Amino acid sequence: MEIKDNEWTALKGKAAIDWFELAACIQWDESKAGPWFKRLLEVREVAQEHRRPATLTIGTDMVAVATGGIGGGRDAYKEIQLTWNDVRVGLSERNGATRQFSNGSLQVSGSPCLVTGAGVAWDFFVRLVRTLGGKISDEWLRRLDVCVDLPELSFPDVVYPLLRDGHVNTRCRSTKLSLEGDNSTGYSVGKSNRLRVSIYDKLFEALHKQDPVYLSAMMQRRWGGLPSCATRVEWQMGRPYLKQFGLDTAQETMKRMPDLFDKLTADPGGAFRLTATKPDKENKHQSRAATHPLWERVIEIGRTKIGRGNEPLKRLDRTKIDETRAIAQIIGYVTSIADRRQTFCETKGDILRVVSETMEHHRIEDSAILDSFMKKAKASGTWQDMFGFPGKGAA
Repeated sequence: MEIKDNEWTALKGKAAIDWFELAACIQWDESKAGPWFKRLLEVREVAQEHRRPATLTIGTDMVAVATGGIGGGRDAYKEIQLTWNDVRVGLSERNGATRQFSNGSLQVSGSPCLVTGAGVAWDFFVRLVRTLGGKISDEWLRRLDVCVDLPELSFPDVVYPLLRDGHVNTRCRSTKLSLEGDNSTGYSVGKSNRLRVSIYDKLFEALHKQDPVYLSAMMQRRWGGLPSCATRVEWQMGRPYLKQFGLDTAQETMKRMPDLFDKLTADPGGAFRLTATKPDKENKHQSRAATHPLWERVIEIGRTKIGRGNEPLKRLDRTKIDETRAIAQIIGYVTSIADRRQTFCETKGDILRVVSETMEHHRIEDSAILDSFMKKAKASGTWQDMFGFPGKGAA
């Protein structure tokens, strides 16, 4: 398959949200929520007995109650796990939830985003919480994926040769190429917990899912029939990436989707782009490489659905972030060290002395401090702002 530069404008495609995940604090009316949670736990016991989810009608919606809860680690455990059209919800009866100890969650993965839609799933979540006797007092986005689907664009024949020959400019540091036998099926840069950009053979993936509902939805809603080939471009954004621009709640992030898409695809300075020629990385002139017409068309298709941004996203001024909690932790750590070393500590001068003596005792070199700072600066996105290396900073 060979396409001339002036024919890329004929390439068709559609953009959509492909993953939508958030956590929430819910304030429960105990008189109403109590009976509901008692019923949910009873149905969960039935599910455990039969070793499969059990159904329950809540208001106008029929849900499946899983055999166990959901969450753990950084996500607080929630004893109730529900599914509705493959949308996953986690709920806990406890009140007094905080962002460190949430009592609600919503996960709309790729399949329900395609079949049901992220907006419909959010409406269901709000309706479910209200029916159970709760009110969402706070919510925050944990992951958001945006994709552009391109039917009749061959990944192995058209896209992969560009990637193989280095026609790429990216701020991301890690790269992965996926293979299936002798065929290339996908390419990605970046990290999933922050920002990952993936380009892959979507027809190959959809056929190998062996899910007729998913394939039918792709044909109806993204491809307009069964194509001979299909490629997907996907931007996977984790909370750390969104937070650096002050994007917090799901609702405010969705309002600024056009600005976010502009930031992802900025030329130059975006997370990733295909280039017409191989960038001159040795002399740090990679930003001078012209954008490939294919990539320009991908962005144009995305903006047709998402819209064009009005207000450019800017990184938060980190000097204005409240450091009170961090300072309190530092004082706690240092006074604990002073107590163990049986040395008195009551002033700021004592704090500095204990830190200095402890670092000398453990032979901490300046290089270790610099390494730690570099990791933090690159993870937060401030590294390129401070040192002006747009090609070296992790996106």
